[in-house]
Amino acid sequence: MNFGFALSKDFPYPRFLGFFGMLFFMFFSRSIIEEYFIDVLFDGAPYYAFIDNDGNILIKITELSFWILVLIVYVAVLVYLFIIPLTLHFRPDSFLSHLFIKDEKAESKKDEKAESKSFPIEKQIDGTTVILLYILSFFIPLAGFIVGAIYASKKEEHYKHVGKNCLIFSVLNIVLSFIMIAVILGSV
Repeated sequence: MNFGFALSKDFPYPRFLGFFGMLFFMFFSRSIIEEYFIDVLFDGAPYYAFIDNDGNILIKITELSFWILVLIVYVAVLVYLFIIPLTLHFRPDSFLSHLFIKDEKAESKKDEKAESKSFPIEKQIDGTTVILLYILSFFIPLAGFIVGAIYASKKEEHYKHVGKNCLIFSVLNIVLSFIMIAVILGSV
């Protein structure tokens, strides 16, 4: 499969496209959840409560707390099914790789790593991966700071360059957000 840019042959297309499919589902599931769960669960009341036999409220669930629970479930699904496996695809030497990567793939990566240690070759990040890291850094600044700090601390110059740019894109998002907030509050 070629989408007009070069990716490695073992690039996880289903998982990568599934990530964006999940984001699409999350965006459009709001109205479904609101119609079928919020309206039925709360039925016009300000909160839903679990009470004991004496009539004391044990747990009070407001609409906001319900949406926070839904968001926590979405984030957990995204992290477990997509973010961790995609990260481990590009970093198979992680201590969690045995949970998400097939054994033969992890073993072949370890063999390649052992061979590369005997011949010092400076590895570089694929161009598409760099662009995806920049996009991630811009739209999710916390992830950009983490990725940028990791890559900026590496010895290789290419990694330092990518890490520095991830940090720049993260800061750029925050600066633009403050400017947008100032413009919006200034126009009110």
